Amino acid sequence: MKNYKILIVDKEKSYREELCSLLAASAAGYRTAHAGSAREARDLAAGFRPYLIVTDVLLPDGDGVDLYEDLRDIRPDLPALFLCTDELDEARLRGLEIPADCRMMRNKAKSELAARAEKLLQRFSEKAATIPEES
Repeated sequence: MKNYKILIVDKEKSYREELCSLLAASAAGYRTAHAGSAREARDLAAGFRPYLIVTDVLLPDGDGVDLYEDLRDIRPDLPALFLCTDELDEARLRGLEIPADCRMMRNKAKSELAARAEKLLQRFSEKAATIPEES
């Protein structure tokens, strides 16, 4: 698998730094960047052009689902993994018909998150392969 870029968006700096470290240290050696708000993520994504976004549903300045829709303007085939804080977040995502493998409870093991990220990138790799490689 090529060196995909993953954008982590979460209000807790230590949580997103830990996820970035885990993903960068994985066998796939993902390139990562992180943001603490929807605004910061939008600004960062324009130059970083992630292949996957991992975002908390509730952000300090907005909604992770709205952020995802905005970022699809940059990369239309962008997959996402939504982090739910509670059952209400989970129910809301189900109501929006977000597939089960694209959402998970935030308190699950970070190794599960890494495995899900890899699966999502594998699923979308054919589409992502059509996008020219960037440095």
